[in-house]
Formats: sequence, C-alpha cells, structure tokens
Amino acid sequence: METGLIPPNLHYNRPREGLKALEDGRLKVVTELTPWNGGYVGINSFGFGGANCHIILKSYTKNKINNAAPTDDLPRLVTVSGRTEESIKVFLDDIEKHPVDTEYIRLLHDIYSDDIQGHLYRGFTIVGSKTSERSIRETENYLGAARPIWFVFSGMGSQWPGMGADLMKFPVFAEAIKKCDAILRPRGVDIINILTNKDKTIFDNILHSFVGIAAVQIGLVDLITSIGIVPDNIIGHSVGELGCAYADGCFTAEQMILSAYSRGLASIETKVIYGSMAAVGLGYDDVKDMCPSDIEVACHNSADSSTISGPADSMKEFVAELQAKQIFAKEVPCSNIPYHSRYIAPAGPKLLAYLNEVIPEPKPRSRKWVSTSVPRNKWSTASAKLSSAEYHTNNLLSPVLFEETARMIPKDAVTIEIAPHGLLQAILRRSLGSGVTNIALTQRGHKDNVEVLLQAIGKLYNAGLQPNIARLYPPVEYPVSRGTPMISPSVRWEHSDDWYVTSYKTQKKITSGERNVTLTLSDEDTEYMNGHIIDGKTLIPAIGYLAMAWETMGMLHAEMHTELSVVFEDVTFIRATHIPKEGEIQLTVMVQKGTGRFEVTENSSAIVTGFIRIVKNPAQEKIPAALLPEDDEEEEVMNTKDIYKELRLRGYQYSGMFRSLKSASKSGNKGHIAWMGNWVTFLDNMLQIMILGIDTKALFVPTKIRKIVIDTKLHQQEIRKLNPEDRQFAVHVYKDMDAIIAGGVEIRGVKATAIPRRLTSGDPVLEEYKFVAHRDRAQVSLKEAISLSTQIMLEYHQTIHVKTIELIDDSDDVTEDKLASPMLTEILGNLPLIQSKIYLSAPSNRFNGNDDLLSNVTAIDINNIPKEENILLAVGIGLLSVSKNHQLDKILSKLKNGGFILTREKSFKPENLSIPSKYNLDVILEKNTGEETIILLKKKKQLCRKTEIIRVNNDEFTWLEKLNSFMNLENEIADMRIILVSEGDLESGLLGFVNCLRKEPGGEVIRSILIQDTKAPKFSLQNPLYSEQLQLDLPINVLKPGKIWGSYRHQLLSSLEPKLVHHAYIDQMVRSM
Repeated sequence: METGLIPPNLHYNRPREGLKALEDGRLKVVTELTPWNGGYVGINSFGFGGANCHIILKSYTKNKINNAAPTDDLPRLVTVSGRTEESIKVFLDDIEKHPVDTEYIRLLHDIYSDDIQGHLYRGFTIVGSKTSERSIRETENYLGAARPIWFVFSGMGSQWPGMGADLMKFPVFAEAIKKCDAILRPRGVDIINILTNKDKTIFDNILHSFVGIAAVQIGLVDLITSIGIVPDNIIGHSVGELGCAYADGCFTAEQMILSAYSRGLASIETKVIYGSMAAVGLGYDDVKDMCPSDIEVACHNSADSSTISGPADSMKEFVAELQAKQIFAKEVPCSNIPYHSRYIAPAGPKLLAYLNEVIPEPKPRSRKWVSTSVPRNKWSTASAKLSSAEYHTNNLLSPVLFEETARMIPKDAVTIEIAPHGLLQAILRRSLGSGVTNIALTQRGHKDNVEVLLQAIGKLYNAGLQPNIARLYPPVEYPVSRGTPMISPSVRWEHSDDWYVTSYKTQKKITSGERNVTLTLSDEDTEYMNGHIIDGKTLIPAIGYLAMAWETMGMLHAEMHTELSVVFEDVTFIRATHIPKEGEIQLTVMVQKGTGRFEVTENSSAIVTGFIRIVKNPAQEKIPAALLPEDDEEEEVMNTKDIYKELRLRGYQYSGMFRSLKSASKSGNKGHIAWMGNWVTFLDNMLQIMILGIDTKALFVPTKIRKIVIDTKLHQQEIRKLNPEDRQFAVHVYKDMDAIIAGGVEIRGVKATAIPRRLTSGDPVLEEYKFVAHRDRAQVSLKEAISLSTQIMLEYHQTIHVKTIELIDDSDDVTEDKLASPMLTEILGNLPLIQSKIYLSAPSNRFNGNDDLLSNVTAIDINNIPKEENILLAVGIGLLSVSKNHQLDKILSKLKNGGFILTREKSFKPENLSIPSKYNLDVILEKNTGEETIILLKKKKQLCRKTEIIRVNNDEFTWLEKLNSFMNLENEIADMRIILVSEGDLESGLLGFVNCLRKEPGGEVIRSILIQDTKAPKFSLQNPLYSEQLQLDLPINVLKPGKIWGSYRHQLLSSLEPKLVHHAYIDQMVRSM
C-alpha cells in the first residue's frame, strides 16, 4: 500500500495437492514483484490455539505534493532523544541527508514533544537553512532531572538596527508586532520600521530604544510560551522589568508597549543634565568608594560588573582614569540620559502621571517575579507587591539590584535571556556558575536570527525542557502522505539491561486471621520503603503496618485489599521497627474475625494495635462535607524542594515515593500529593503535611490515630478525574476538626510525639581558621556571631563547664527559631569535652509548644538562679536601652567575675555605648546580622599591679628562659600579667603557644599581642593603641593593618561538593571478623 508493489513470497514452487483454488488458477501466490494500484485487501490470521482473526484494509490514496517541501522560508528545527548517543547520531544523520519533508518532520515533532523515560541523550539539528552551508546540530547527555526555568529580561543596550527583521518570519512574533503597531501608530510611532530598519541612527531617539526593546520582548514571550515554555521565576534588569510584568500576567501587551512608550516620552520631555553611563569591570562594593561625588553606581550587575551614571564630562574623566589603571570601563548608549541616578529624578512625576493612565488598576506581582528595583527586605511592603505606576517609576529612579537578586537563581537553573540581544550572557556565565545553563534567544548582528532562535530552542530541549516545536510552523494534515519515510529504521536500542517477565498472582484466601510477613528491602514489593528514613534509620512506615492488616483482611475475604473500603480505629504505634539494608525481618499480623482487632508483632512483642472493619458505605463514617470549613485562599508557596528541605532539617530524610508532596502552604493547612499508585506512601504523605504544620523543629512520629476511613471506590473515581500526566490530589488539614482529608481518605485524631534526635558520632565539624575583626560591625549570621562570642568566652575562661542564660521578656519580638539558646546548645555540643548547662528565662507558656527546645534547654526564672551558679554568658535583647536597665542589673548579679553579656540591639545607636561604661563593662565584639547589632560585653576586672613584657622571636629563644623564670614566681604571679609580644613576624606561632601555655598551672596570667602590621608603631605600654586594647584583658590580641584588632577564629566551612578523586580514605566504624 505504501509502494504500490506486492512483495513476492519466498520458497514457493507449486501448490499443495488438493488446494483447488490454486490448482484452477482462481487464486495465485505472488512469486514476483507485482504492481498494485491499491484498493481493498483481506487479511486472515489463524492461530495454533484456535484464535482466528480477519481484517479488511483499504489503501490510503493521499500522495505527496512537491515531495512535502516547505511552503515557507523557515528552516526546520528537529529534536530527538534516545537511549544511546549512537541513536541520536543515526537519527540526525538520516534527517540531514534527505531533503526536508515537512510531514516526516512533523511526525518527529509530535513524537519528541513529550519526555520519553529512559532516553538519556538528546540532540537537535536545523535543516533547510538558506544562510548556513551545513546543518547545525548539538548532542547532550540528559539526566532526566527537572530544572527550574528563569526568564531574564535585559534592558537598555540590547537594541541594535534591524533587530526584529529576521524574527518577523515567525507568525506568532509577527502577530505580536502587528498588535504593538496598531497601538503605537496613532501616536506617530512606526514600530515595524524601528525593528526592521538597519539605519544606525534609528536608536538616537531614546523612545525608539524603549519601544523597540519592549516590542521584541513581547514577541519573544508570545513565541516561547506558545511552544509551551513557562517560567518558574522571572527577573529583569532595569527597563527589563516591564517584560517581567508582561510575562507575569500583570501587563497586557498594550500596557507593556505603552509603559515603554511612556518611559521614553518622559525621558524626552524632561530636562536633565547632559549625562552618560558606562559599564565597569568592578563590582558595586569595589567601585562605590572610587566614584567621584557626582557619579553614582546605577546598576549592580555582578561581583565584577557595574554600570555607573553621571554628568558626561565627569564620566569621561573617570572612565579614562579607570582605563589608565587597566580596569575595564566603556561608555554605553543611553542618549546622554543618566538613568538610575539622582539626575533622572525630575522625570519621575511625569512618568508616574503617564503610567497611571496606562495602569489604572495594577495587578499583584506573583511569587515568580523577583524584583531588582526594590531591596529584598522591602519585598513585603505594599508598594512592592503591585505592578503599579509607582513600582515602575521607582524602577527608573532607583539603582538596579541585579547582582543581589540574581543570587536567588538556583545552581541547576536554565536561564532564558529575552531581549533583542543576549546582553547579560557574560555576566550570567561568570556569576552563576557552571551548573546553570544560560541561553540567549537572539544575537546582535548575526546573519540570521531565525537560526539563532531555533538553535536556542534546541538547546532548551537538550537542557530538559519540552518545547512543542510544531507550533512554530504551518500545520500538517494527518494522516501523512504515502512515501513519507519510515521512522523505525532510524531507531537504535540499548540492550545492556536485563528485563524480566511480569508474573501475576491472585489474592490468596486464608482461613485464619494470623499470617507471617517477611520484609526485606530487596523485595520489589517493599523496596520503596528504602525511602522512609527518619533520623538516619530506615523504618517501616506507620501506614505500612496498617497496610499489612488491610491485606490480611482482604485475604480473609478472598478479595484484593485495595478494592475493600475499610475503617481503622484506635490505632496505637507502640514502637518503631528498623529495616536492615540486608537481611530480613519477620512480623506476625493477627486480625480477629469477630471484633476486627488487629495486632502486628515482632518476636511476640506488640508493635502496632488497633481495630479494622470493612464498610459498605464509607461516606457515613466521614465528617459531613457541610461541617468542613470553607477552603481558605492561602497560597501554596512551598514546592517539593522547600517542603523536604524543611522536613530534612527536622530529621526526616525522605526519598523516592515518600517525597510525593508537590506543594504546601506555609501553615501546612493545604497542599497537593502526587498519586504514585501506592497507598502506604500516599497516606504517609498525608501525615507529613500535618507534621509540616507543627511550628517546631522537633522530630515527631505518630503514636496514635483515632480513626482512618479509606473509601477505595471514591478514590478510584477521583483518580480518573485527574490529569493522567500529573496525578495530584489536593490535601487539606482541618486543625479545628483534627482531620486530614485527601482523595478517598480521611484521617482523624492523629497524635504525634516528639522524640530526641540521634547524635551522629562520626560526623566531623569542618571549619576554617581565619582572622576575624572584633569591632568592624561586619555582617554575619546570628549563629556565627554567637559562635564567635562563645570562642572568645572559652578562650578567656579555661574551663570545660559552661553555664549560660538567655533572658526573654514579653516585649521582645523573637520567634523560637531566632532564640540563641538552641544555637548555644549546638555550638557547645560540637566542642570536645565541653559540658554545658543552658538556661532560658522567659514568660510562662511563651515557648511551651516546642518540646525539642525544652529537651535541650532548662526553663528557669532568673530570680531563682543562685549566685554560685557562676554564669559565664548571658544573652538578652536590647539590653543597652534605658528600658532594659533592670534586666541588666539582674544579669550582672548572676554573672561570674569576668563573665560575658551578649546583647542583640534592634535599632542600635552609637550613643548607647555610654551604658556599658556606666555598668563597668567593656565592649569586646560588634557584629551585624542585617536585622540586629550583636554586641559582646565583658565585666571589667581590676587591673594587675605588675606587668612584664616578653618579646617573642622565632630566630632566637633566650626569651624562653625569662618566661620560665616568671612562671616559677608562684607567690607573685597571681597579681601579674605576662604579655608576650610578637612584632612583624607574619609566621609567628605565638597563638598556639599561648593556647597551650594558658592550660598550664599559672597560665591564666598570660596575655599576648601579635602585631601583623609592618607599619604599626613599635609596641609600648605608653601607646594608647596597645594600652587600651590590653585593658580589655583578652588573652589573644592580633593587630592587622588599619589599626584593626581581632583574633583568629574557627568558622564553619560551607558544604563541599562531592567529586571524583583517584584516592580515598575509608574508616570502617564497625569492626567484625
């Protein structure tokens, strides 16, 4: 039917005797290639087992017109995937060596528009190009992981003459430009001319730049969304935030193009200084202090790139100055308007008025759109939440915070730059790391931007996206014509894996309600339990026990248990059961026929008990729908990654099907669970969202469940309503009714109990040892500030017994996760030999709901702490304010002589430092967390009457004899300070020597000065630089250039990425024969 020829039969010579139709010539066996003009054909199949099949086929008569060559002038992008790299090469070779057949290519478009499981390689080719001599092709290994998609909208500087000419060949893009033209033409703007005219002066008019960039971005957004590419997040640079508003659905195409027009109009109509802008190869932190007073940093692009803005003459001089220092600096086109600086402020009111007409009813920005014109700490303000005239006017007037916001882009993201040119590609590549795939849709001055765009879409496919490429081209009518090449000859298979034939079994019937169950993680029915890891142990899921009882009930009735609707009641989980990685465990399941009471035991010891019964009308067992509260409008802002990061921090290391929660609200009241065909994991995920809603970091496990109703018929009905490609059930937690409902399941009366976390003995604490200034107000995390303070305290007090107290009163705005006490517990717990006692003095019931907190911290009233407790460190909030003086008095009465106070000041003012001197306190450390100023104070001690100076030298050691003689003065040493001084020796081992020396008898009198500044004045007790520092009585004092005092401290290293190495050291923790 395809070729018009009937193929001959092999090895036929003559008919078998007795076949009259063949002998008479009424039927003929074809033995030669025989032409056939088509028609009906009957096919008969006679099976050995007696199954006969007959079919009548009619040939298809549609013939190719012009060999199905394209009727447009667009090259064809073809994407393919395969199990091996060879399969990609063979397919692409076959496509490229034949003339373009639109019907054949459309078949391939449809086949590969969906992800094909097991295809680990992807590739694409572009054929039929009139500008390239050879086909463009790329092949990539594809790991199958879903990657976050980020749209990046660049701004001014991406425009170039003729930038839209090639793109007009795409119907979707052309249609978008026509809409823009209809809007702008009545205002005297010819957008088609702006996009297609190659006159280099076309963009001397700033208005042309703004509307041109906006029109291209509208067209590109329409084009890529038409092929199914939707962003997870959106970020814009400068005027690129107009594109964000369009992609986010806050703007219509008309609003976006008119907003760009308004921006250009306001720029032209407002008289501003004759200015310029320039790109600089330095980050904001490096260039801000170098800029003259009349020049501002307009755009924070990356750690090594900024854009500056200011008066033209000053800019010219400063650019030349930077170039003379071999620093990259180059003026960028801006029509001599210094945007994002104080000089553009006069344009603000005019732009605001224009935009208010364009955006009469602003829409809220979604969580996808991350702002670069509003600092992150102000994203929650009302003005930042709307895509309003005020928001976009602020965008014009404020610096571009692209560097700060771009840090949110994940390490495995795919960024798609949407602009007339990939202006930000170099910045994105340098700042985001090698794990991010950066793709620009266009390229300035390329001979064919159709080719550039198609190649970009091909790269998106290789990166794991699923573009529906067929939508770029004219439709093809199915079925395709005769003569369309076959696809199967190009397919290559991967045969390295063994596959087994599926075996089917019917449900066995048992007469007794008792059966033995053998569990092993190597069994295909239970291997999914590998993913149920809690606190580092693989445990049988709580619902797993119930599934055993459910299955036993099914066996008693000779039915599949998954077809029986059941009710569980009064379920008690007595203890957890660990599943070994290898080997097996034996459980016994008993179900009493009369009462329905069940019990799961191990070695005759009960693990789980409860009641189970089959119900014919499970709806009667549930809470009536009329009694359930209405669904609130809380947004499900947490995705799978967020949810399981939070649970992992609490001690749940779920994997596989136990990570089926796809979204959840912050409160844990609602979410979505993927249906994976497994009842155990589905119900377990229902319990997970309940635990997620418990406002604590503690590790909880279910210990009792009052009632579970499983309506299997309703559940199957709901499954059929779901999208087959993405089956997700909505789950709701009704806290007031103590119920969790999803699909056909209702769980009521869950009691979860906090259990202590298991300390891992073998995990090392990885730290770096580096200089830390004491009073530089540098930004650190709260935990880092507490860690630094703890190290200073322990350096001063040579003890292994540490007692601390944290004071919280009703006026302190602090949440449980911001308490210092749990952090102190962790920090001190990581230090060898240290035995700590952590007290928390807070109003009653303030933190009673957090069992995990109370298990590590002792709640106490500060008034009940005896003086002899010798508190080494006290922590409070706002202790330097006058209103907290009474707290400071209480703390000082309980503090050990030489003890420390750590105060967290919300709105710190320098004049507050007068309070420490009033209370005879020294300021030791000052750091900033971004929200608070952390200040470490120490009770002053009376200065010793005698001070001995010993100058330490690495080249000769006569000073050791002098030190030894002082240390032997047992009667005089108590009222003495021995100060070891090292000057100008950058490799001095003084700090380690002092740490060891202070642990020796009498070592508490040792103090040290390490001067690592070659320009510092020679050490002298008469010099205030040194005498004032020594009055703090700190054991170790390091001086760095700039008169900066500090010390060397241990700080936690950031997590290291695993990598392949040639050699490794493995420590076997458990020894055996």
